[in-house]
Amino acid sequence: MTTLGIDARMLGPSGIGRYLGALLPRVLPALAPRPVTVFGHLETLRKQPWAELPHVTVKKCQAPVYGPTEQAALALAAAGTASFWSPHVNVPVFYRGRLVVTVHDTYHLLPEARRAVRLDKRLYLKQLYRAVARKADRILCVSEFGAKEVKRRLGVTRDRITVIPNGVDAETFGVVAATPPVHERPYLLFVGNDKPHKNLRRLMLAFDRVANDLEHDLLLVGRCAGADADNPRPDRIRRQGAVDDDTLRRLYAQATALVMPSLYEGFGLPPLEAMASDTAVVAARAASLPEVCGDAALYIDPYRIDDMAGAITTICRDAELRQRLVTAGRDRVATFTWLRAAEATADAL
Repeated sequence: MTTLGIDARMLGPSGIGRYLGALLPRVLPALAPRPVTVFGHLETLRKQPWAELPHVTVKKCQAPVYGPTEQAALALAAAGTASFWSPHVNVPVFYRGRLVVTVHDTYHLLPEARRAVRLDKRLYLKQLYRAVARKADRILCVSEFGAKEVKRRLGVTRDRITVIPNGVDAETFGVVAATPPVHERPYLLFVGNDKPHKNLRRLMLAFDRVANDLEHDLLLVGRCAGADADNPRPDRIRRQGAVDDDTLRRLYAQATALVMPSLYEGFGLPPLEAMASDTAVVAARAASLPEVCGDAALYIDPYRIDDMAGAITTICRDAELRQRLVTAGRDRVATFTWLRAAEATADAL
């Protein structure tokens, strides 16, 4: 049997690392007895229970993502494999085997990315997207919106794309107790970063408009240090930074609502994680978010600060609405499981 290689350098606590962390324990057993070599940081890979599977080998490949040594390291790692799965667009561009690539979004091809991404990184990513369009035998997208973006921006035919939505570990979020309190006041929650497409600046301005009429604070979880300069109410808009998994679960569970004002998301896990925590969701009617949230969110126009401010007031004051959204969220989150995503991913591989 031919060997499948998997790039797991990004395995870790955030973003694509969480995607890998959820899928690999479920995908790798399903691929047995096919030999699989997983590449990445050995100290991380060796801690994974799946590293002991008889058909799995772990090997060192520690080149930084987007770094100058990445392509040479990937070429060396992929040598001897007949097929290769890249969980992101940083594919081995000279690879000659069969290539499967997960494209989470095409944000870096948008004009808006010029404000948030260095020129050298944008140029490198542009070449990577071109390589995906040219070389990938199968492209995995995490939403129908993402598939349409790949088709439109990369010129890829739909028959090369498989849509496999992300999942959520509902039982992990659902069992978190709401005590002890993680914050001294009621609060709304934002989970993300301060990149322009996350729309954090408009959210802060919207909260500022209604803060005097509410007892709530706005807590920002993630890499949001760049938002400090635009923060109109440092006493009420509190930056939490990156938090551990247990703290994140408690923050979700105790929030009055999660607000997801993004202009662009290939999928967007925070709304599902909030729903799994029995927390109401306010979401932008944009990109993939309506596809993910269905009827279980209060929608906003992410470009209109007044609309966002009105929704913030409504979600804080209307307990009946929150309960309806929580009930709808329980049904919605049940349709997104990592087991289902893993089965479809294993089939594609």
